[in-house]
Amino acid sequence: MEHRAQTYIGAVQLLAIIGGSLFLRAAVKGVDDMIIPDEYYDPLKFLRPASHFGWILLGIPIAWMVLTIRGERSDLWWATKPLTIASGIVLLLAITAFFGWAGVKAYKIVFGTL
Repeated sequence: MEHRAQTYIGAVQLLAIIGGSLFLRAAVKGVDDMIIPDEYYDPLKFLRPASHFGWILLGIPIAWMVLTIRGERSDLWWATKPLTIASGIVLLLAITAFFGWAGVKAYKIVFGTL
């Protein structure tokens, strides 16, 4: 398999998005059931859209895989194997950082350390 690195990194990215979206959806639902609605302050205003539309993020790793594989096949200057792997790892770190931030924010809301 010629593009094994893109496939593995892309699969891990997709799993991180699916797992993070499911966790975020459950966290927002749990926090929503615990808090008293307040018309002036919504602690979930940044988490609620991500929990409802997190599945749209699945397009990012798919687009990354397609672009890097097509770039390597076309011998583009930016599509070298080391740069492809580095960009995939950076993208994976960004995805996990986003869902990690969302999880910490939900944790702080639940335990009152907002």
